[in-house]
Amino acid sequence: MLDRLLGLRWFALLMKEFRQIGRNRRLVVILVIPPTLNIILFGYALNPTVKNLRLGVVDESRTAESRELISALLESGSFQLTGEYLSADEMGNELAAAGLDIGLVIPKDLPKSAYAARQRIYNC
Repeated sequence: MLDRLLGLRWFALLMKEFRQIGRNRRLVVILVIPPTLNIILFGYALNPTVKNLRLGVVDESRTAESRELISALLESGSFQLTGEYLSADEMGNELAAAGLDIGLVIPKDLPKSAYAARQRIYNC
């Protein structure tokens, strides 16, 4: 009984608000036009594809595996190699100066850790 009564109250309140919106044309414009414009503009302006991020690399490994990793990143089209640095501090300074969008530090033991990861995958 109480649920039915509350349901009728909500319905009456809802109908009152719709009548008020119908009486006030300016309110209809305010409620409809801005959200519609936002949806249209954001649909054209926002692009989920990430392209041409400026990549800086510190390659401490200098092995075939590290070169393969870098080339795989570049082939995706998401990154463009902006610079290769000798130390992470040097690359960090460039990141802080907004010369790079992202930095990658490849450790010396990349081949050993890549081999260990492959072994874990194949042994599972």
